[in-house]
Amino acid sequence: MKKLDYDITVIGSGLSSYACLKYLILNKAHIGNKICVIAGDININKNHINSEITTYLKNSHRVIYDANNINEIDTEYLNYSYRSNKNIISIKSIGGLGKYWGGGFFPKLVLGDKNDIDSLILNNFDYVCNKSNSNLIKGKNKTAYAKEIECCFMRSSYLNKIGNYEILNPGKEIRILCKKNNIDFIINTSVNKLSYIQSNKYISIVCYDKSVIESGLIFLGAGVIGTPEILFRSNILKKSRITINDHLLYRIPILRPLGFIKYFYRYLTNRRGKVNHSISSLKQAFKLNISGRTLFLGLYTLDISRIKVNLFLELLCKMEVIIFSQIYVGSEKGSYSCDCSIDLKNNAKLTNYKYLSFNEWIHILLFFIKSLMIPIPYKFRLPFGSSYHLHGSLTNKIGAIKNFQQDDQRIIIIDSSVLKEIGPEPTSYRIIKNTISIVSKSMRFNSQ
Repeated sequence: MKKLDYDITVIGSGLSSYACLKYLILNKAHIGNKICVIAGDININKNHINSEITTYLKNSHRVIYDANNINEIDTEYLNYSYRSNKNIISIKSIGGLGKYWGGGFFPKLVLGDKNDIDSLILNNFDYVCNKSNSNLIKGKNKTAYAKEIECCFMRSSYLNKIGNYEILNPGKEIRILCKKNNIDFIINTSVNKLSYIQSNKYISIVCYDKSVIESGLIFLGAGVIGTPEILFRSNILKKSRITINDHLLYRIPILRPLGFIKYFYRYLTNRRGKVNHSISSLKQAFKLNISGRTLFLGLYTLDISRIKVNLFLELLCKMEVIIFSQIYVGSEKGSYSCDCSIDLKNNAKLTNYKYLSFNEWIHILLFFIKSLMIPIPYKFRLPFGSSYHLHGSLTNKIGAIKNFQQDDQRIIIIDSSVLKEIGPEPTSYRIIKNTISIVSKSMRFNSQ
């Protein structure tokens, strides 16, 4: 039998790859198996982008722009998204888009009857929850159709320089796990294509630096765009068209007079409120049930450490006079979908969308008014891709991928490209649960 470089290879370094690796380690798969993670290239983009695309990036992906990490962006896909009037972005460096997420973790919205996977996640993945004194709406909620939900966030395994936890960066955590458990962490390259060597029962991984890695089993977690691209270049996917789903997202600036009154009162009485460190800008969240559809409504302060603003706006944000709300729309009336092209030949086009109805808007406005908040007129609805909750690009192609491998399934897709539904809330819990479910079934199958 051919001697392979690795028994198991994880491709990608986002949340799915982190969940996969953590599960493998918890089940001691790294003992007796040689494992590696192909994490991505630190400098995937060697080209400059023009001023027009730079302005688009600044307006549409401000956090990424302000982080000055333009070199990590797939600029071909960025141009494709720009000309299609969408906000889809692909980052192929270590951690991927996962290093810019909000870390939202809402197990109570997903849990029914807890099973073994739920218990494993809750007992082994680190997270913290907001304290009630960080709430922007005090007291009992006054609207029957809105239910407050606990805000939790996945956190780092380490403390930062000032002694606080941070929002989990999956790329950093994967590197830590690899170092602790003697797992190879491969950087400065990314995967071009896979060659399936059925007669010898292994996969040949061809990287962009011309290196070739031979592995018995592949867990492919390169992302909702990256995974289909690899499969298309490998001739496993025959067609370049994919359908991506996303949360329909509305962002609403909010004027909060109570913030000014409280700040002014503290100034006059020379009292300073206790400053509570919060891991996230999301302070409070509600689930709204209106007209047969579920909405996730989050209340956020503006994180001025991540986004640059002028001094006056910075003061209003610190006083919590200006906050903002994000509303993610559930899929009860159909997924929010977009037809995209892997080869970038045809512009991306929305195929299914049900925007907020008049009745839903009335209920949302009443919620704000009863909470003593004033929505600021603005262009509320954001373009497709803005939520960073992309999923489902391969759900209708799983059969073809399995048929390609016949009875010897060695390429296992673990990321959100095979996630069918995400609910109205931020997606981390569902992504982790889906990944672990896939990996556990695959490990049982391949051990037989």
